Amino acid sequence: MSFVGGGWRSGQAGDITGVASTATVTTLNPTTAARKQVITLTVTGTGFVNGAVVYAAFNPCATTFVSATSLTCQLNTTPDNGAAGAIPISVRNRSSEALSGSQNFTAT
Repeated sequence: MSFVGGGWRSGQAGDITGVASTATVTTLNPTTAARKQVITLTVTGTGFVNGAVVYAAFNPCATTFVSATSLTCQLNTTPDNGAAGAIPISVRNRSSEALSGSQNFTAT
């Protein structure tokens, strides 16, 4: 098999313009709160894009883009996602993307 004359053009490997990064959630602040209150949750990670949405217990939250490594959202800690009150928090950059791996927020 010969690759002579059929190699990559200059810049071809970078032809991914417009493809969103994959979101990764690494930390939450705060990590716990009492039930039946609304708090502002800061989600940090990598690969966030403007328009990313934070999901709490798989439901979208009102999200504000801060930077590629930080998002904030309004979280209502009333939902009970199991006896321990652990609420998985994840991020999706666009509707066609899978939810990121989650970090658990604990509603006490």
